[in-house]
Amino acid sequence: SVDAQGEVFEGTMDEDSAARVAAILQERGLQVSEVAPLALHKGLPFLRTPLTWEDIHLLNQQLLVIVKSDLPFVPALAAMATDINNPRLKPVLDGLKRDLELGTSIEQALQKYPDSFPPAYISMVRAGERSGNLAGVLALMENQSARVLDARHTLRTALAYPAMVLVSAIGVMWFLCVEVIPKFEEIFAGFGSGLPAATQFWVWVSHIVSGYGEWVFAALVACVALLVVGLRVSRQTGVGREWVDLIIERIPLIGRGIFLTALARFSRALALLLSSNVPVLESLDLAGAASGSALLRRHARRVARDVAMGESISDSFAATGYFPQLFCWLFATGEARGHVEDTLFDLSRSYEQQAAFHDRALGQFLSPLLVVSVALLVGWITIALYLPIFSLGDAISG
Repeated sequence: SVDAQGEVFEGTMDEDSAARVAAILQERGLQVSEVAPLALHKGLPFLRTPLTWEDIHLLNQQLLVIVKSDLPFVPALAAMATDINNPRLKPVLDGLKRDLELGTSIEQALQKYPDSFPPAYISMVRAGERSGNLAGVLALMENQSARVLDARHTLRTALAYPAMVLVSAIGVMWFLCVEVIPKFEEIFAGFGSGLPAATQFWVWVSHIVSGYGEWVFAALVACVALLVVGLRVSRQTGVGREWVDLIIERIPLIGRGIFLTALARFSRALALLLSSNVPVLESLDLAGAASGSALLRRHARRVARDVAMGESISDSFAATGYFPQLFCWLFATGEARGHVEDTLFDLSRSYEQQAAFHDRALGQFLSPLLVVSVALLVGWITIALYLPIFSLGDAISG
């Protein structure tokens, strides 16, 4: 790309198409000479070390303080990089400082670290810079990262005891399958009596564990590794991200919270952009990207296409069949009264509260669910082992 002074620029940008990249660069007053797809980063996806939510939350807090205090951005970022010894975050901060010293925007600097930041994070910063309300966007992301950390802490606390019970139960089951169950089979084989169906099942499991235990364990590890790598690779393409998001949103208990979080991000980002007089079509595209859901972004782009053809925004939302009816109805009401931004801010707060409540309820529900599941499993094994004992008298009397 070439600017008005004839200076040549090169860089990378995380977008779905070359046309979108060219449009963004032209909006910035650059003459686009070539847009080429970037090769995948070297190294296996599961070997990369992206920033954790703790790192992102810390970065959000520091950036928000810098922006709200009107401090010189580059010196403040340099001081922050000096004080932080985090081995993941410090190299990123040093790189951001160097890029900002060269005059690049925060969004452009972040785009050079696609493996460190989630795509939604970069899109939200872009929306904040484009709307002139970077502080509001950073505050939103700080609240979001704090909510994620709180939800994870709640889940870890709730699942700590069930996890210990589950590990102990697996150890007991392994011992029973290897040492105890085969003894029952030998005893009843001597009496010529068949084992009950439940006991037969655990005898079959015992044979597999005793004869192929190492292979079973290796197969389970391989399946988990393939699943993780498959998810990472799938997210390298737009279609793959949409399919992954669709599957995740359909997962019982978990998908609802993820959908609510994406909808809250979309609503708040769209409100920020519209209140800053950003064009509607561009606002829909940026808000869709800021949601963090490729599926929601596709529907937001569909809404933008319908609006460009003369449809109202509320009717376009309803036509997708993806957005909740309450969202469409409240948006239509706000659109009719001329208070769309206020309606979207109210919707975002509502969805954030629903997502937080969902996360707390999920943590409180999973703990007893796991305990009951382990108890049922152990009870099943116990009953299966005692069933032959109950019929031992019949076997002896023959």
